[in-house]
Amino acid sequence: MSDVVKDFDTEGLIDYLGRKNLKLDKDDIKILCKEKISGLTFLKLTKDDFRSIGLALGPATVLAEFIEVFKEINDDDKALDHCMGDIILKLSNVKTMTDANKILYTAPKIYL
Repeated sequence: MSDVVKDFDTEGLIDYLGRKNLKLDKDDIKILCKEKISGLTFLKLTKDDFRSIGLALGPATVLAEFIEVFKEINDDDKALDHCMGDIILKLSNVKTMTDANKILYTAPKIYL
């Protein structure tokens, strides 16, 4: 998961954070842009770091806690790998069933 975030440039990170509905306002976004915070940099920041660049306590706390989630998710976690494999398998089965349904419903109808 952190591999995805670390590859973001500043604009990509801002877009990503916006989709996460962290309640960042325009001033918060301006600060992150001004400081040119990329994904890799973002993952290394603490609440104190966010405060030192001018973020208010609320957004600084929210962002620091959001980063902690990434630290808790180990990309080498075998249980996570197993779950992801299971999800991918189920999604491929759904696609197969969807394709089969399309064939059934689009096949020419033969009336006797």
